Amino acid sequence: MTKKLDTTTIQRDLEGSAFFPRATTRPENNTPSSPPPEPVSAPRAEEVEQGVRPVRPVRPVRRKIRHAFDIHEDQIDSLRQLSYEARLRGEEGSMSAMVRSALDEYIAKMKRER
Repeated sequence: MTKKLDTTTIQRDLEGSAFFPRATTRPENNTPSSPPPEPVSAPRAEEVEQGVRPVRPVRPVRRKIRHAFDIHEDQIDSLRQLSYEARLRGEEGSMSAMVRSALDEYIAKMKRER
């Protein structure tokens, strides 16, 4: 006996994603779905001729990236302890935030000493 795949559930879950755009009407009850997003206008001919590019959204200035660094065992133990104590006080207790803050302070100090 082979197992039959429930494609209707999969199709419903994927509907509206980037690869499976939402249908204009819902087949279940024939009511219109949410309005389609505003189309992005193409640059006008005079903009292309003059070399003017359309304005793009600006990314946040400080974007988080993942990067591995080696730290000492006692440093990570201390960070874990500080994080635990912060969470007990109801604070976020993010070790990553602590390290970012310490780096900001270190970088500012080094720039002042130049």
